[in-house]
Amino acid sequence: MSFKINQKLKFSYFCNVFIISSIFFAGLFLLPETAYLAGIDSIDIINLTNQERLNNNLEKLDFNPKLKKAAYAKAKFLLNNQIFTHNTSEKKFSDWIKNVDYEYSFVGENLAINFTENEEVVRAWMESKGHRENILSEDYTEIGVSVLEGEYDGHSTYLIVQIFGTPRNEKKVLQANSSPFLASSTTITNVDNNINIDNFNPTTITFTQDNKATTQDLLTILMSIIIASLLSYLYTLILSYIIKKFKKDSFGKDLSHHH
Repeated sequence: MSFKINQKLKFSYFCNVFIISSIFFAGLFLLPETAYLAGIDSIDIINLTNQERLNNNLEKLDFNPKLKKAAYAKAKFLLNNQIFTHNTSEKKFSDWIKNVDYEYSFVGENLAINFTENEEVVRAWMESKGHRENILSEDYTEIGVSVLEGEYDGHSTYLIVQIFGTPRNEKKVLQANSSPFLASSTTITNVDNNINIDNFNPTTITFTQDNKATTQDLLTILMSIIIASLLSYLYTLILSYIIKKFKKDSFGKDLSHHH
């Protein structure tokens, strides 16, 4: 009977140690990943943008996958080339929109980098004249946002591209023979909570895209849990062995004293 009780106590002890160590190791592996998944998200950026429009008695912008695709391509280009600008010497920001076959009458773009929260991004845009005008413009009916995480200027960061547009066949009526309108906002950089805003360029506008947990992210979390469990199991075995050996040595010394 005492043997069975002893075995139950050992099993209970083993389980408690395993659970506690699993939580510890899982925390080590998953905290950075959790922080990443809890970062900036394109859907939240769109929702916050539309909330600002509703607060100013404007209609919400509809999500357009082509604008999101253009925003993603623009964000990827900026990170790959380590630049942060609306236009380059070879391409205007509207070229990325044209590349996805989005025929527009109005388009615009907002850029942001080095932010960690959705609210910070939209708040900074709203405090900037050019970005605010893009968000609250009555000329736009659609939106696409891209959020990419990557290396920029030697450190890991989020780069956000927000694109506004109105299809050419929309209800907006342009004057006869008028060319499509391009409006561009400035870029916003948040470094150590200090916001630096470039000079507003009235000749162009701005974009955006998405950062949801992908299959790769979920696989990474799953692998982290598996590794944490294996480490916990190994840790529990080693700890049990050490305690068992310690008790054996202690009892051995006690018995020798009695003799």
